[in-house]
Amino acid sequence: EVLVAIRPEFPTEGFVFMTGSEVPGGSNNVNMAVVGADLPMGDIYIKKSIDPAAPAQSILGDQLGQGSLQGIDLSWDSEKMLFSFWSKPGNTGDHDKKNAWIYEMDLATGSLKTITQPVGSNDVEPIFLPNGDYMFASDRSSFGNQCAGAFLQDKRCTTLYRLDGSLEKPAIAISNNKDFDRHPVVLNDGTVAFLHWEYQERHFYNLHTVWRSRPDGTNMDAFYKQHINIPMSIRTVRPVPDSDLCAATAQGHHDGPQRP
Repeated sequence: EVLVAIRPEFPTEGFVFMTGSEVPGGSNNVNMAVVGADLPMGDIYIKKSIDPAAPAQSILGDQLGQGSLQGIDLSWDSEKMLFSFWSKPGNTGDHDKKNAWIYEMDLATGSLKTITQPVGSNDVEPIFLPNGDYMFASDRSSFGNQCAGAFLQDKRCTTLYRLDGSLEKPAIAISNNKDFDRHPVVLNDGTVAFLHWEYQERHFYNLHTVWRSRPDGTNMDAFYKQHINIPMSIRTVRPVPDSDLCAATAQGHHDGPQRP
């Protein structure tokens, strides 16, 4: 009822979503972005009916084998989908080491285009930029998390990268953080908001704030919750259309999302 009330065109337009499986042992921790799981899981669906019982149509299927999705984004014209896919270890090909790659899907044909193919690194949570470029979070920097570090916990921090839409130039670093930068999103004013983790002037558990910058990384600064203790973590910010307001999920440092 809510979807129909705010989007009258919903029955014919439909919506796209991804699925996954909860990973036991702290999957909701913000630093789990580049750990993944050995469980075969994840698909992208489109649903064009408001009936909860109506089936959703798979648009990824088995094109990439078994694995997990690490973020999706829809282009402004709704013709393409950008997503990160972490292939399950044991699949044939270059994904045996469980690297997360970024793909672009043509929603009309279902065809896939490989956007990034990192070797020994993981590119996750990609988004389209208005000029046709891409931005994503990646552990290419190889910075180790302070929570026991990259070796003991098998994780590295993600920071933000921008990739030219022509794919003719290497990705360039937009942020340089010893902790995590994740969940980038383009706001209505063209700036990019993202989750920023750092310990400066804050309690150990109140460190996931929202920062933003221009798409080229300039004018990067705090946006929200820099000196607010509760909620402990703000993630997945989304702009409200035709407004200066944003919606986001609020949660604890190690907890799942509570409410927008």
